[in-house]
Amino acid sequence: MERALGHAGPVEQFGEAQAAGRCGDAFKNLDAARQRLDAGGGMAFPIGLPILRRHRQLGLAHHPLPYRRPAPCCQSHKLELSSMSSRREARHTPGGAMRITRVDHWLVRMPFTEDILWGSGRRIGTTRLVCRIETDAGISGWGETISLIANVPAVFADIVAPLAIEYPVSDVERLHRHVLGAGFYHHKRAAVMAIAALEMAMWDALGKKAGQPLHALWGGKWRKDVEAAAYLFTNEPAGLTERIKGFLDKGYETFKVKIGFDERTDIALAEAARNTIGDRALRLDVNGAWTPGTAKRQLEKLAAFDPAYVEQPLELDDLAGHAALVARSSVPIALDESAYTLADVGNIIRAGAADVVLLDPHEAGGLWQTIKAAAICEAVGIPVTLHSGAELALSQSAYIQLAASIPNLSLAIDTERAYLGGDISPNPPVLQHGRFAIPEGPGLGVEVDVEALERHRVDGIAGAYLDTSRKDWFPIKPAY
Repeated sequence: MERALGHAGPVEQFGEAQAAGRCGDAFKNLDAARQRLDAGGGMAFPIGLPILRRHRQLGLAHHPLPYRRPAPCCQSHKLELSSMSSRREARHTPGGAMRITRVDHWLVRMPFTEDILWGSGRRIGTTRLVCRIETDAGISGWGETISLIANVPAVFADIVAPLAIEYPVSDVERLHRHVLGAGFYHHKRAAVMAIAALEMAMWDALGKKAGQPLHALWGGKWRKDVEAAAYLFTNEPAGLTERIKGFLDKGYETFKVKIGFDERTDIALAEAARNTIGDRALRLDVNGAWTPGTAKRQLEKLAAFDPAYVEQPLELDDLAGHAALVARSSVPIALDESAYTLADVGNIIRAGAADVVLLDPHEAGGLWQTIKAAAICEAVGIPVTLHSGAELALSQSAYIQLAASIPNLSLAIDTERAYLGGDISPNPPVLQHGRFAIPEGPGLGVEVDVEALERHRVDGIAGAYLDTSRKDWFPIKPAY
């Protein structure tokens, strides 16, 4: 009966009449489970119950890949599920726990206005998973996450979305641990990306219920606006100079340049950037392309250009190598790919492997995990900032609100918004003079255009990290 990832749906496998009967049986069980819950019998949908498996297999209340239209027998039952949600809304009492009644999600692809070149190839766009939760209080919440690999939407559809039904919206920490405890502790990096979308939607709903922006729920605003770094992607020094001038004209004060191509090109790019931006902040991102020996040589040469930091010089799991660079180099070392989860950040600090840490709420498993990771860094005097994976409006608003409320998030955040070919919101955050205004609306403070979601909806991951114009090319990191 599994519909996700190309398996047959109930109609295809059993025929329409038999599938309709199975759908009816499933909803009889749903009603019984809800009656047990109302009578104080505990959670209606613990993971592993047969009814939960049927709920997932029938594609109810969420959209498993490859996003087929629901079978005819299921469409009426989706309406029935909505009517049951309405009855729960009527039973919701002020002061009671607001619970999730429905989860929908979309996989969307947003093209870039130009290809993005870096040490691992060429990116043509970004793929994001966007979700919406509905609650028994009549409040909805929206969330977004990065979707680099196909098992992110699969984990969301098969585990995260079904598990969320009947969950208290305020239990963000419990949900995170629940998903990882459901067998995904072995696959944290995919699981946390899937969790992040739902967790953001939970925060959005909580903010809407409170009538407050998210930063007000996290201690309030620490700063009046949020600086963004101009992001530069090219391996041609002359072209880099022209691109930087365009960002200078828009008022940017911090510049991040991708390097990690080859030894001479990297030095030439750094020199061109410094000569163009004057004494403004310069960041250099290697994306793990160097060996330890090359890193020693290159850092000595790059010191002449006074970078604010060099990001991820070595492979992501080489904390000992990064710690050695921190100990010997005058150039600050920042880690990004090494700092996905809360445990990763703890290991970085234990090893003394970074002067700066870049956090990503999607790769950490949510906004709350990001706040905790930043607090760990604050305790030992390490500043943090935020990595960009081409966020759409929902995630961009979440980033801004994190940066507004975290004291040691004192560095300009990364953003790739200059390269996005569109968005899913009529009121996305806007950059002015290299800075974001802090959203003040309830929750994320961002509206979603569902028609735009449908226009950009896709069945698979977009933009492999490969240069398709050179079929025989492959990344050779560590390159030199």
